[in-house]
Amino acid sequence: MPKISINIIHAAIDRAGRLLREAAGGDGMLSRADVQKLLKGLSGTEHQLVDQLYKFIDSVITPEKGARVTIAKINEGINYVKEHLISKFDLNQDGITEDEKAQMLPLGQSAVAMATALKADASSSQQQFDDAQRFLSDSLQTPSLISEYQTQYETGDSTTINNWLSSKGYTCTGTQVWQANEQMQTNQLSSWIGIYGKVSLKTASGYVAGPPLVVSSNTEVVLNYVNLKNFTFANNVLSWTTDDNDTAGSITFIPPSNATSEDDTNPTNSFYGTYTAKAGATAQEYSGVIGPVTAFPLNNWSGNYGATSIKQGDKYVSGPALVIVSDTNVTLGGVALTKFTYDDINNELTWTTDGNDTAGDIKFIKITTATPPSSYVGNSFAGTLTQSGGSAEQYSGQISPVTELASWSGTYGQTSLKQGSSYIAGPVVVVEGNDTVTVGGTALKNFVYSNSKLSWSNTDNDTAGNITFVMITTPTSTGYVGASFSGTLTQSGSTTSLPFSGVIGNSASGSQPASWVTTLQTILQWAGLVAGGVMAVMQAYKIGKWVVNKLKSLSNSAEEQDPDLSDGLPEADADSGPPIDPEDPPPVNTTTDTTTDVTTDVTTDVTTDVTTDVTTDVTTDVTTDVTTDVTTDVTTDVTTDVTTDVTTDVTTDVTTDVTTDVTTDVTTDVDVTVDVTIDILLLAEDEEHPDIEKGDDESQEKS
Repeated sequence: MPKISINIIHAAIDRAGRLLREAAGGDGMLSRADVQKLLKGLSGTEHQLVDQLYKFIDSVITPEKGARVTIAKINEGINYVKEHLISKFDLNQDGITEDEKAQMLPLGQSAVAMATALKADASSSQQQFDDAQRFLSDSLQTPSLISEYQTQYETGDSTTINNWLSSKGYTCTGTQVWQANEQMQTNQLSSWIGIYGKVSLKTASGYVAGPPLVVSSNTEVVLNYVNLKNFTFANNVLSWTTDDNDTAGSITFIPPSNATSEDDTNPTNSFYGTYTAKAGATAQEYSGVIGPVTAFPLNNWSGNYGATSIKQGDKYVSGPALVIVSDTNVTLGGVALTKFTYDDINNELTWTTDGNDTAGDIKFIKITTATPPSSYVGNSFAGTLTQSGGSAEQYSGQISPVTELASWSGTYGQTSLKQGSSYIAGPVVVVEGNDTVTVGGTALKNFVYSNSKLSWSNTDNDTAGNITFVMITTPTSTGYVGASFSGTLTQSGSTTSLPFSGVIGNSASGSQPASWVTTLQTILQWAGLVAGGVMAVMQAYKIGKWVVNKLKSLSNSAEEQDPDLSDGLPEADADSGPPIDPEDPPPVNTTTDTTTDVTTDVTTDVTTDVTTDVTTDVTTDVTTDVTTDVTTDVTTDVTTDVTTDVTTDVTTDVTTDVTTDVTTDVTTDVDVTVDVTIDILLLAEDEEHPDIEKGDDESQEKS
């Protein structure tokens, strides 16, 4: 007998278990009468295996007199048989040989016989697996297929689902679609596309915020706003080294799990592993989940913070303006700061009196919901300022109302150009005061600015453009609030004006707009969860309540982002991976016993310090003392007149930002335990049962 793969033997046990679960009927109880009725329709090795599996579960897993065989007990028996009666005999972990089969109990031998029969049918199942992978790829490119598939899952049984797949031209089963999804997750990095902004590192003193990670395609990964080079991906693991990068790491991706549902009613993709900050450094535990980014480079906080205050005793007085043009250009009171440092994880800017007349330590925060009596939303900061000859005083500020071009100072690094129906990264726009604007690193000549509109011609420049600046005060789908622009750009050597828009900051998602990455991560998780739900129907499993809520959330999000559900993943990223080998397909997992700690804990101290200081000092004190008189007039005039016309374009077309309200996203400490196993849908009962010694399992039937 040639070697038989463990996965095929497990598939035989899974198949027998599915038949028993289906025979149990609606009450979830499997009686001897149910089994006898089932066995009448079976023959050969399948009849023998189902009969022996039931007797094993009835006598060993449910030994108590009068006890009933439930769905949970069937699942428990399947897992036990796989581990103790099959896998332990695969001594070299390369498949079961004839000699190893001879050492098995009769139940294990029957499973091998059934697996041999399944292997003989492999030629016919190759087309089915090919179709399963084709269906998954098609549905990722055209999400309306996911919606239809979900309807079948919600309203049909296994026969209805398979008939629907056949009617669409796919010869596969729902279980095989699930296996195709596992194949893709194991082999294709694009299966894990997403913005992993809720991340942490474990230190000796606890968990601290970690660098955000963005997977935007099979070929692009951005870590802390820097593209990784020469990374590898295999078996759900992404790895990179300091040979080609400043950092190194190895992380394992995990799909949504019911293990997180108690702490998170909307569980999502996550990862865990290690991160090494530089060559020679000690690796740290590194973990995260999909969510808005809360750690930003200094460019993301660029702007004219002209509304500032200093607390002196019990009073607040106006403070010096802080203007951040870029990550290398910061002025305080009109004087350039030197030798300043910036912590891009904690969003903290510091400088000393070495080369400066002042010293300061401030943390930035994005306010997305106004705190009455203030109506302000946008970037702000709070901390301390030590002026010449004085002591440290509380110092806070926010972006000043718009009065001139200098009001729009900052680095607009998240830009996009629309070409047809697709978007590409556009040139960076930097505004420095009233007299300097650069586009793509080249200073504009003879530009004209009036009423928040900036224009320039290609008579004096390589490009021509017309853009209107707008202060976005209602958070976009990615949580962005702050300065933005939209309009047109005619590039060098072209006569065509392309839609051009942008917002403040560097892009965390590389060449892809963050809004597009957000759409793709929704589609991928939606497709995977529907496939898992169908698999549960096919295998007669019970699914967790969280799955229903998650499916509703994902489908609603997908339809909000694309009402026609026609725009999905690019073909290259929808590739479902190498062809499945019918003799060794991805397993249909039924175990939930392998877990690991995935912690997305961000320290309370950071949140408390930043949130309290900024919200109290900036929102209440500065807004009341400095900006109350101006904000109403400026906000009403600019927002009403400009936002109405432009915001839609900026929000929809660009929204390349992934910012969020740090107060909301960083405050909660989350310690998550996530199942590493792909089967995330089962509600397993954690019950003890005795181990079995080798013997005649059929002789252990209850009296």
